[in-house]
Amino acid sequence: MLRERACRRGWTVRRRGRGGRIRGSSLLLLVLLAAGGLWAWTFGPYYWDFMKLKEINRLVAREWSALGEAKARAMLDSELGKSPMGDYVYPQDCQFTKVSANLMRLHCAYSVDVQYPFVERYRTLSFEVTTDVDNRGQVEQY
Repeated sequence: MLRERACRRGWTVRRRGRGGRIRGSSLLLLVLLAAGGLWAWTFGPYYWDFMKLKEINRLVAREWSALGEAKARAMLDSELGKSPMGDYVYPQDCQFTKVSANLMRLHCAYSVDVQYPFVERYRTLSFEVTTDVDNRGQVEQY
């Protein structure tokens, strides 16, 4: 009815639908989202575990400063045992070093082989974190 009136008055009526066509930008966006999701599903857990290791390193370094190396090593064993990264990060991957009389360094480095989905290829991801702590408990991480 509205279309008939518009045509009688000489107006042009545009069609609202796209006719089922797919725009190239929409297809590109969909492919990028799928690729990003696949990357996050494959590599995301390992990067998340690295962030957790940084938190554990910070806690253990403070423990070392306050209560000594033996307590810090016990806490490191406990925290790594509780977390899912305990399958590929071991307490032996972390070194406790006394740099000077009032500066201690905790350095953890590990690598993990990640299999690409749907193919038989692997990629090695290497992670490393160093935490310095002084006698006052000031922590610096890099």
